[in-house]
Amino acid sequence: MANNYLIKILPLFILLFAGGCEKDELTKPVGVTLEVGFINTVDPRFTFTSCKLGIKQIAFKGRRVEGDDVFFYTRPDDAPGIVTISEKDSYISVESFDLPQGVYSFMEWEFMLKPVEHYFFTDYDDDDDDDDDDGVGMVLEGIYVNKLKEPINIKVGIDANELFVVNVKSEKSGYDDITLSADKKYRALWILEPAKAFFGISDDVMMDADLNDDFEETDDVFIEISNDENEDIYRDVLRALKNESTTVVIR
Repeated sequence: MANNYLIKILPLFILLFAGGCEKDELTKPVGVTLEVGFINTVDPRFTFTSCKLGIKQIAFKGRRVEGDDVFFYTRPDDAPGIVTISEKDSYISVESFDLPQGVYSFMEWEFMLKPVEHYFFTDYDDDDDDDDDDGVGMVLEGIYVNKLKEPINIKVGIDANELFVVNVKSEKSGYDDITLSADKKYRALWILEPAKAFFGISDDVMMDADLNDDFEETDDVFIEISNDENEDIYRDVLRALKNESTTVVIR
């Protein structure tokens, strides 16, 4: 009788033990380093050489095939702050996080911008009601070569109150499931493609853009693209910059 009882309870114990082990596996932390950079692609008219970026807050959303969904956000006081990237830097480390191990069917990062200091955009006002977010949160600088083959400096100032919502894909499998294993380290690369964001802007539109030739700090003649100058171009570029930016997870 005792043996029969033991035989009946053993499978239940094994199932509970296996379930507990599986749950433990799904809580193992995986080190992920978040990096940001930009690349010049698609449109040879534009070559960007630097990016200054202010990050106020980072949020992450993840949905796993097994295990609970994952969501967290950084506090503004713990934000990475100001990141400066030159063309030669490739990618700059922003922050490191521990994500639960597992197979993710969906990942998304959110980046809330914050004002950055820039010698040209010092008096910039984004026209919203929040004075704390006045200014630009991203400055992209580069060169535009017009249809007359004349190079012109270009400065793009993105409002500091903008939110970038970026879906994540795998380097190997695109937007298929992404597997994070506790025995490996990963990099999540937020890739900005400013040249690609100008792909839909014609040379005629760029030739008609207002030039800034009276800035006292330098003798440069340049095109300003912002919410204050050449606003139509700014809106199109901002929309494309958000749509074209991606995050790629690699080992």
